[in-house]
Amino acid sequence: MASEFNDFATSSDAHSYDACLEAIKSADYFILLIGSRVGGWYDKENRISITQREYREAYELQKAGKIKIFNFVRSEIWNLKDNQKELEKYLESISLDKSVKEGIINRPSKNIEDAKLICEFIDEVGRVQDTKLAISGNLTAPIANWIHIFDGFKDIIDALNTQIPIFVPVEEMTMRRLLRRELREFLRMCLPKMQTGIFSPLRIIQNFHKQHKITAPIKANESVFIDRKSWNAIQILAIHLLRVKLKPLIIERVLESQVFLKFDRTIGYKETPVYDAIALLQKEIQKMNVANTTETMGVVFLPAKSDEINVDKTKLLPLLHVLDRWSNILALSKSILRYLDTNEFIQPSLRPDSFIDGMQEELDQEIPTDEEIDQFVLGG
Repeated sequence: MASEFNDFATSSDAHSYDACLEAIKSADYFILLIGSRVGGWYDKENRISITQREYREAYELQKAGKIKIFNFVRSEIWNLKDNQKELEKYLESISLDKSVKEGIINRPSKNIEDAKLICEFIDEVGRVQDTKLAISGNLTAPIANWIHIFDGFKDIIDALNTQIPIFVPVEEMTMRRLLRRELREFLRMCLPKMQTGIFSPLRIIQNFHKQHKITAPIKANESVFIDRKSWNAIQILAIHLLRVKLKPLIIERVLESQVFLKFDRTIGYKETPVYDAIALLQKEIQKMNVANTTETMGVVFLPAKSDEINVDKTKLLPLLHVLDRWSNILALSKSILRYLDTNEFIQPSLRPDSFIDGMQEELDQEIPTDEEIDQFVLGG
């Protein structure tokens, strides 16, 4: 329940603060987030903020076993609290007028609104005084005084996931399931199956590149000599690929959503390695669909008159391009599926855009970097 949303239950004959306090009674969990601002005053004369008053209401319910409290403090505020206490100790040790000391302690800061109040509130939440009394045997040990330190919302989610049965939002869960189904269908279409079962073409493609390195420049009517065994393996792969045409639907929707983005409060949402892998998979599929034509694959039907096949380089290169895209589609799909099943992403080893030896480095040099684009955009 969040008071800034329209579905928050309110009453026209009650003050908004009272509506918030009443709402706590129907909650199962109370999540306290302490940052740099005090917020609204519930009782300004006695320096009690509405957040403090809500917390105290929740704490009484916690003691009665009617609610469960989780406390979070931003890391920079937690560190500032320690510095504030050191400052107070130092001021106590020197001779200064009391009003001057209070002025120093409550000095205005761009990092925190009311340092003294917020630090005292953190001590209240941590039940510092109650804990001291409990240690001395004068009070029962307090409850719900554990404080989690957080930098971003992921820290909060990780902490809550160990305590509360939080479920993935329905939309995100549905998107993940649809993506998983689409990727598995891609594998079903792309993986060749023999009598012994399915096999991955990745090793065949990698070995072919190792055995038949192609160097620049490519001359007209230049041939590559390939042994019959390697050529037969490439033929099997190419014939299988002739019937493969991938039509990604969910991938496009995923890339338009926030499912695989990470929130950073300094810059907003940013891409994760999984998101980048999905975006790259989309590009690889587009490239393969364009290049996977009967004209491209027709080279595999060359007659084999000897143990060494003579293949025109200009006809072989388009075929290798399709095989490399296929190899990357399989590797990326496998890694993304593994992430969906285990929540662990392992970056796969991929074939470069260029299979000509040494050419990829030259191509990379021709592509503007993010820094160069930033300089172009922000420059004069």
